Amino acid sequence: MSHYWHKVILPYIKLPGPVEMDETLISRKRWNPYGGLPKLKWAFGLYCRETKIPIIFYIKDKSHWTLAAIVKAYIPPGKAILSDCHSSYMTLSQGQSKLSVYGYYHFWINHSEFYVHNKFPFVATGKIEMTWRMLKSSFNNIKWNTEPRRIDEILNTFCLRTIIKNYKIYDFVLKRIKDYHTYKMDKYLKH
Repeated sequence: MSHYWHKVILPYIKLPGPVEMDETLISRKRWNPYGGLPKLKWAFGLYCRETKIPIIFYIKDKSHWTLAAIVKAYIPPGKAILSDCHSSYMTLSQGQSKLSVYGYYHFWINHSEFYVHNKFPFVATGKIEMTWRMLKSSFNNIKWNTEPRRIDEILNTFCLRTIIKNYKIYDFVLKRIKDYHTYKMDKYLKH
């Protein structure tokens, strides 16, 4: 299922917005017994409020360039983005968005003060936070996996299952998966 999501569905997704985005820790904070810092694993997610489609990626770092590349790939310019005050998205001391340079309407909220903006109640990241909670509760083994490929499979499977559940397209997806596996089997048998 993960391969189907990654190869067939994900390249054609453009989120119409407004889009909530956030990052979360998906590993345990375990210290190395021989000294040294723990290896932390992060996931970055986009959640479209209009289509209810989550897109989640395993990321190696939370730098601006890594996250901006994902945002530019799946959200067309001119759309609204809602996020927290992470330093990859904005410069908090100046109150400036780093994403507005790319043509996005970026609204942010400081989670250390409140979770829903006082003046603009539509500025909240509750849906992506709920997506993180559902991901972590449905895939407990994600915290223990160390291989990035396996983490990607878990995240892709979660996204595909969420779309199937939201749109109730079981028959369509099962037919597409059958077609994909038939195609792969035919390709394998020809070689």
